[in-house]
Amino acid sequence: MSIGTIPVSSFMIRDIKAEQEDQSVLAACKVMHENNIGSVIIVKKDYQNNIKPVGIITERDVVRMLGSLNPILLHVPLKDIMTKPVITVSVNCSIKDAIHIMQQKKHS
Repeated sequence: MSIGTIPVSSFMIRDIKAEQEDQSVLAACKVMHENNIGSVIIVKKDYQNNIKPVGIITERDVVRMLGSLNPILLHVPLKDIMTKPVITVSVNCSIKDAIHIMQQKKHS
């Protein structure tokens, strides 16, 4: 098998953790800590009350924020600091294609 034929579904995590976009950075940090993970998907409800991913916050985002030495930022809503838009691929997308997309979008 090559990375051109292996689908991302073989490696993806299905039990993702999410927070609403109006929650604080501190709330996202708590989720990351409690679940031993490095990122949280940020979601919001659309006009039909469906939940939609709109961004992501990572440990790296939090470290950069703390590096500014402004602790008030921990209470900023996630929507103000999340990385957006979320780049997604189909579960049938190959690992090779997913890597190519990440490189194009500078997410490698």
